[in-house]
Amino acid sequence: MEMQGRSQDGMTWMETFAPLWEDCNSMLYTHNWWHVALFYMPEGDLQQALALYDQHVWGRARRHSAKDQVGAISLLLRLELKGADVQPYWQQLAPICCLVCMNTHYPFRTCITSTLSLVLLNDISQKRC
Repeated sequence: MEMQGRSQDGMTWMETFAPLWEDCNSMLYTHNWWHVALFYMPEGDLQQALALYDQHVWGRARRHSAKDQVGAISLLLRLELKGADVQPYWQQLAPICCLVCMNTHYPFRTCITSTLSLVLLNDISQKRC
């Protein structure tokens, strides 16, 4: 629905199933809410997308899980590209990502998203991962 420009339909459909996600692992739970947040963005409701980030995407994440970090980072990047002020979010997220940036189990997250979070933090010269 997202790729068809049917944001309202997507929000409604996804949120209908939200109660079923309560017992899911953190990756599935946070990833489903990540999709819901994406549906709010074309509607211009960046504050709701940030609220979903706070409550569900990062709020319920296993902070040291690379899979959960990927969702949080990619949502923040999309919000920043749409004009949301997410600098405080980067500052909260980057040190956590930096702690596991030498983890080679998830090279995509290791190479791209850790670096991206540090670059967007404008603090790469001070971080030693």
